[in-house]
Amino acid sequence: MDLATKKLTGVRFSGQQQVWILTAFIGVAAAAMASQVTSFSTLFPNSRQIPWYILIPLVYAAELTVVHLRFHRHAHSFSMSEVTLVLGLFASAPWEVIVAQVGFAMALMINRRQPPMKLAFNLAQNTFVVILAVVVFRSIAALGDPLGLAGWFAAIIATQATVILANLLINGAIHLSGGSIDRREQFEVLYLTALAALMNTALALVGITIYWSGGSNSAWLAMVPPVVLFFAYRAYISQRLERSRLESLYQATRVLHESPQIESALESAALYAQDMFEAEVVEIILLPEEGKSAYLTAVGPDDRRVVMEPFDLGSGEALFHSIADSPGAMLITDPTVFGRDGWHLDDGVAAPLSGDHGTFGVIIVANRINDVSQFEESDVRLLETFASQVSVSLENGRLEDSLAQLTDLKEELRHQALHDSLTKLANRTLFSEGVEAAIARCVDTDQFIAVMFLDLDDFKTVNDSLGHAAGDDLLIQVANRLRSFTRPEDVVARLGGDEFAILLEDLSGPMGATDVAERIIRGMTIPFNLEGKELKVHTSIGIAFGASIDRPDQIMRNADAAMYAAKQTRKGTYRVFEDAMHAEMIRRLELKADLTEAVARDELVLRYQPIVDLATGQVTGVEALVRWQHPTRGIVPPAQFIPFAEESGLIVAIGAFVLEQAVIKAVEWQNARPDEFLTMAVNLSPRQLAEVDMAAMIRETITRHGLEPRRLIIEITENVVMQTTVSLLDDIRDLGVRLAIDDFGTGYSSLAYLDRLPIDIIKIDKSFTDRLNPDEESPLVRTVLQLGDALGIDTVVEGIETAHQLRRLQQLGCAKGQGYLLSPPLAAAEVEALLGDNLTGTSLTHGPTKLRIVG
Repeated sequence: MDLATKKLTGVRFSGQQQVWILTAFIGVAAAAMASQVTSFSTLFPNSRQIPWYILIPLVYAAELTVVHLRFHRHAHSFSMSEVTLVLGLFASAPWEVIVAQVGFAMALMINRRQPPMKLAFNLAQNTFVVILAVVVFRSIAALGDPLGLAGWFAAIIATQATVILANLLINGAIHLSGGSIDRREQFEVLYLTALAALMNTALALVGITIYWSGGSNSAWLAMVPPVVLFFAYRAYISQRLERSRLESLYQATRVLHESPQIESALESAALYAQDMFEAEVVEIILLPEEGKSAYLTAVGPDDRRVVMEPFDLGSGEALFHSIADSPGAMLITDPTVFGRDGWHLDDGVAAPLSGDHGTFGVIIVANRINDVSQFEESDVRLLETFASQVSVSLENGRLEDSLAQLTDLKEELRHQALHDSLTKLANRTLFSEGVEAAIARCVDTDQFIAVMFLDLDDFKTVNDSLGHAAGDDLLIQVANRLRSFTRPEDVVARLGGDEFAILLEDLSGPMGATDVAERIIRGMTIPFNLEGKELKVHTSIGIAFGASIDRPDQIMRNADAAMYAAKQTRKGTYRVFEDAMHAEMIRRLELKADLTEAVARDELVLRYQPIVDLATGQVTGVEALVRWQHPTRGIVPPAQFIPFAEESGLIVAIGAFVLEQAVIKAVEWQNARPDEFLTMAVNLSPRQLAEVDMAAMIRETITRHGLEPRRLIIEITENVVMQTTVSLLDDIRDLGVRLAIDDFGTGYSSLAYLDRLPIDIIKIDKSFTDRLNPDEESPLVRTVLQLGDALGIDTVVEGIETAHQLRRLQQLGCAKGQGYLLSPPLAAAEVEALLGDNLTGTSLTHGPTKLRIVG
């Protein structure tokens, strides 16, 4: 086997630096071993020695007698190099065997024209294995007669050692460069190379025996049969390759003409060409008409495969046009003319694709996958024939039609890339482009533009209660309604989620935009029909104006800030951007960033709002509420950071913290007042229920701290209850804790569900309590209280803030309530003080002056 010809075959390194390091290491090792062989003498007398100047051309000639076989996508080569190695081991001085590898270097540089990295690696590893062969041969041959059995055995072991070491070094280089060879293929190659080396060694030993026995003039005759056999086999392989190519050409021609689409025809052409020419890369480029894109179809290197992709000719434009202008196929021998997309052209052959109307493309076949041969004139002729077949196939009316279809497809893809797939409105990208273009049109005019950002209030509630399909239906209906409120020339866009935007141009004053905003807000109050249910939707709108001096991104940020300000004001309103809003938006973004560190820095604290028996004034329990004690902003209310926590997923960690701290405090009060039954209510978020096994977490927490389960109340909002499985609610309730529906009456559930859910407590929302006013009282609170009594469910009224509300609730027979009239959320020490007051008999029944229990 030619030890050099398998080196790095078919590999294009991405880790070149590592291969250079390996090469240097091998070179150092070779130099260290070389110093050990200088003391070895020649086995033959001087009259029968083969000097280095004869050995060099013999090595060079042996490296040219190569047969290469392909295994899958790799080429492995065999030569008669072991013959010259064995001759040198017996008939030359060790240093002459090493010097003779100049012949090997000549073959790599002159005949194979290897690139620098491969050349350096092959020279280093070949020198190393040759020195190893000398050391192994001399060490074993010294044990007996060097020219007898001991020498023969030593030669066989030496050449087999070189085969094994060469394969190890080569596979190591392939691995370092990011490539790989199948393990089974490695053993197959090792087996074949070892067999070839054994055959070559045996032939060389026959010649050496004849030469040593005195038949120096006839020793060369021993080489005639194997050389003749070798060249006969090489001719056979060449004929077989030629026949294989002709068969591939026939198959390719048939497939090309039978392919129904130009895409499949081009892909087939590239694959067949890669196989026929044993190439690493094949590219077919359809050259554009004036003003149009080129299209690339390619296979290789490795698994790369593209079909009819728009393609920028770039630095290769001159090469493409020189190929297109040539009368036929041509060799590409200059490796500097082309290379991109992770591969570099070492050598190649190219041909134009021509039809009745001139040249319309080129085909490039690059980088032979074996190192022992390069593209030659026979490849040029074959590619010319193949290119003509491809041209005929593409010219059969399909090229023009397919390019037209590609143009239409590009337009369709551009439309899809710039429009929302659900509502068919413009998306954020197209809207931004529209704002930029509109600002440019404001130059030298007194006109200005308005950008409106819209957000649907409580859209998440619709998704949570009615499902995502209903939410999508609502978005589509909102999009259609927004179109009806605007002019045809206005741009309406969906930015994502429930956020929309409108671009208004040619405005002479702000009234034009505010009129549109008011029209939209009024129009949104008309109920939408979702799955047979009527639903009113409110929208918050932010408006920002811009002229030619403004930046598009700044105007859009201003509109976003104004929309947030509108949402903070009240639902269903609009705000026009003011400079102060920008500072508020910056503050909000900073707050969002700080929240990530708040949990780790223990900045979250709990406050406890008492739940009071409205008849006696006794505190029967508390609700744990989280507050953020910001180091510079002070106490941040939950309304300002809980939405951020929900978006980011931090709510899961925050919820776990609240549950842990609440249970710890409840256990303290349980142990301090074992005779009092004081409950602790903890809220759960939708993400906690969706992402955490809450039943297991609650069980572990109350068990670890020793809390009586009945003292813990888990509060879940009405909408979350409706989308939580009954089995999960049962699992939580089976722990002995109680379940409460929080904010009852604000969602979309039916009262009929109450008798089917494992619910212990209803907490009536503050919005119901607000309707208990002296002038006009809603019957809803009375209805819910009666419903709770009928179902055996406790009721707690939230948001009690006036003495009238308290008295009316007492009259209606409401048992428990909470609100700022009774007590705001308190620190733990304040709760303990309040509990002490309760022990002295302080009561809510003493009149208005006694309502604020904590003063």
